[in-house]
Amino acid sequence: MRGTAARLCAVAIGAIAIWSAGCGDDDSTTATVTPATDATAGAVSTEEFITAADARCAEANAAIANLGTEGSASATTVQQELDITEETLKGLKALGSPDDPDGSLADYYAAVKQEIALLGQEQSALATGDTVAAQAATSQLEQARGDAREAAEAFGFEECGQEGAPIDAGDSTSGAPPAPTTTAPVTPTTTAPVTPTTTAPVTPPPSGGTSGTGTGGGTGTGGTGGGSSGGISPGG
Repeated sequence: MRGTAARLCAVAIGAIAIWSAGCGDDDSTTATVTPATDATAGAVSTEEFITAADARCAEANAAIANLGTEGSASATTVQQELDITEETLKGLKALGSPDDPDGSLADYYAAVKQEIALLGQEQSALATGDTVAAQAATSQLEQARGDAREAAEAFGFEECGQEGAPIDAGDSTSGAPPAPTTTAPVTPTTTAPVTPTTTAPVTPPPSGGTSGTGTGGGTGTGGTGGGSSGGISPGG
């Protein structure tokens, strides 16, 4: 979280350093550097300003949303939020002064300043254990945040004035995006082919066996008849 505040602070320091470069005593340098005036150095297009400001606000919003896991604020987390909010405001002002025809940007700045003041009151109350004062400051802080959000939306901001989303518990320590979950491929189950059962063909009985039965009967009958007739004849 301190890294976020440090980066935002570096933007403001860098802008101050650039402006100070034209304030030396060397005559040759003074002759070539245009003095910083509201009409030149502070001028910036509204689109460029909103893009750069929203990038800073998105980073600050995410940092504030992930300050702690406790359900209620503590003096430490409130102080951290105060530091981030204050440095973010400085960073936005260092971007330049775009056109503000309806005063919505000025209203946003005023609401953020009110947030900073109330965060200071809440931090002091929490540090001393004054729960009544802390609750009063928290209630007023919600109103100031609502005013800042309304003014920011009126100016055209998308991130400034909004709240960040907390990171999942599993990724809060490393800050790295969650690793994609991979599902092991399922090996398809194979069913062994069923061997079809074959029934052996029934071989029909040979045709000669049937005819033989009839022939044997006929032979036996004929032999008997012939012998009897010949042996009993009276004429022998």
